[in-house]
Amino acid sequence: MHSRDKTFSRPTLRVITREEFKRHHDMLLPTYPNQGDRNQIIANSLVKHYLSGEWLDTYIPFTSPDADYLRVDITAPLPERAKAMIRYWEFAETLLNLQDVEGFEIVLDELIHGKVESACAELDIARMILFHDLRFRFIKPNRGAKLNYDFEIYYKDGFKVCAEAAAKFESTTPNARSILKSIRESRAQLPDDEPSVILIKVPEKIGFAMYRWRRRLLT
Repeated sequence: MHSRDKTFSRPTLRVITREEFKRHHDMLLPTYPNQGDRNQIIANSLVKHYLSGEWLDTYIPFTSPDADYLRVDITAPLPERAKAMIRYWEFAETLLNLQDVEGFEIVLDELIHGKVESACAELDIARMILFHDLRFRFIKPNRGAKLNYDFEIYYKDGFKVCAEAAAKFESTTPNARSILKSIRESRAQLPDDEPSVILIKVPEKIGFAMYRWRRRLLT
């Protein structure tokens, strides 16, 4: 049975306070002096807290047939293993940092239903918005034509922007045409009468290829 066909019970969302997080970190220090070990244990604890241990066991260990985008292979060569671990740690950290954002449970439900890579792209874009100190909220999908965007972003003067997150998956072959297609599809999700923006996440290899493609056009 494919992971998307499995039923997970997502824990009721409970916000982790700064004091709780620090207490947990300090408790691990004597037993796990190595920071990498602590990061892994803390990441596991956060994922279990927000998504359940069953979800973690399905989408993270390399021994699971359903693990893919967040897969951590502890037997892989160091460069590959380090890249996978950092991606997983950043994922867990992002869950913690976004827990107070309105609509956060919407993206948790996407993860629960197996939409891992697309939900992670949405989280990465949300992290970028948060980094720029902008207030925003996640928007529930399936609200009707021109209302299926992902975020509403509010500038400090109250100006609102509707935002749609788009992503090219890791398995996607670098292709400018496919990215343009994604932009057009995303545009169809946004209202015609409100300020809107499309935010696209592309894998590193595609981003580099697009940069070279753009350079060829300019020279």
